[in-house]
Amino acid sequence: MDDGRNQRPAARALDRRSRVWWTREAGLRRPSGADPPLVQDEAARHPLAIEGEALDTVNVCRSLSIVDHARLAELQAKEAARLAPEVAKTKKAFVNRQAEQLTARIGIPLPQATRIIERQCSGILLPDVVLPFDDEELASATVAHVLADPFRFEGATLADPLEGIDYGRGEAKIMLRADGSPWIHSFAHGRSVYELKLDYRAAEALLNRAAPADAPDLFVRCVLEGDLDDEEIERLKKRAGSVAGSGVKALDVKLRATRKARDHQRAQEQSNQRRAQRQDPRPQISAPPSDAPWLPEMAVLNEVLVKANELEPPMRDIDDVVVQVRCAGHVFCTPSPRSAPIRRKPRRRGCRHRNSRY
Repeated sequence: MDDGRNQRPAARALDRRSRVWWTREAGLRRPSGADPPLVQDEAARHPLAIEGEALDTVNVCRSLSIVDHARLAELQAKEAARLAPEVAKTKKAFVNRQAEQLTARIGIPLPQATRIIERQCSGILLPDVVLPFDDEELASATVAHVLADPFRFEGATLADPLEGIDYGRGEAKIMLRADGSPWIHSFAHGRSVYELKLDYRAAEALLNRAAPADAPDLFVRCVLEGDLDDEEIERLKKRAGSVAGSGVKALDVKLRATRKARDHQRAQEQSNQRRAQRQDPRPQISAPPSDAPWLPEMAVLNEVLVKANELEPPMRDIDDVVVQVRCAGHVFCTPSPRSAPIRRKPRRRGCRHRNSRY
C-alpha cells in the first residue's frame, strides 16, 4: 500500500476532485520501508504510456458537491475519533523517546526537554532542535543557528523536521518573510509549516550578552520571535529593564507599537499573496472599513448592476438607485406562532354630547 510518502514532493499531488494519488515519476525514488505483505513491486508500479487523446480530468473527476464535502468531513471526523487513542499513545512514546535523547545530548532537565519535543510536534521549533539539512556543512546546525543568521540558511533544503531523514531528504526548505523572520515550508504529508522560535532560556542568554542601548530592541525581538507565555514575558521584561536601566512601561509601549506594525505588515503580505494567487476573472472590490462612507462603494456597485440584462434585474427605486428589498408582513398572511402578536390601535369612539344622536 502506497500513501505517496516515498515519492518526491514535487512529483506527487493529491487530486482533491477524485481523491487519487498520482505521480509524474517513473517509479519510487527509494525503496519502501513497509513490511511484508505491503512490500511494493516497483516493476508493477512502472507507468504505462497509452496512445490517445489527453484525458480531461476536470470533466472526468467532477468537483465535490456540498453533500460530498459534508459526507467527507463526517467520515474524516469519525476516523479521527476512532484513531484518537492510538494517536495519543504513539505520540506519547515518540515524545518520551525524543526527550530522553535531547536530555542526553545537551544535558537539560527531562521536563524541559519534553516541552521542546511537544512544541516540535505542534509545529514550533525551539533553539535546541537540530535541523536535518541536506548540505553536509550544515549537518549539525540547530534552530538557534538559523535564528542568529537567517540569510545564511535561506533556501537551504532539509528533511522534514518532525519526520526526519527516514521520510526522505529534500522535503523542506528554509524560507524568509519580508521582515527577515525564518520559517520552514515542508512538503511532508502534502504541506506542513514550521515556525522557528526562541525559548526563555535562549532569550535570557541574549539579553545577558547585550549592551544596555540594545536591550530594548532585543527584548522586543525576543518576544515577537519567541515562544513565551505571559509569565516568561514579564520576567524577560524585568531583565531587559535591568540591563537597559529603564522602566518597564517604556518597554511595554515599544512592544505594543512594534507588534501592531508587524501584524499590519504580515496581513498586507497575506493579502498580496492571495491577490497574486487569485484566478477568479471577476473584478475584486476591497471591503471598506467599518467607519468609511458607503457612497464610493455603492457607486461601483451601481456601475456594475446597471449593465444587467436579466428579465428580473436587481431592484431599484424611482431614482434608479439600487435598493434592498426586505420581506414585510402582509394583511393576508397568517402570523407565525413565534412572531409577536399584532397590537392594533384601539378605535376611538365618538363622544356622547347632550345634543348628539350617538
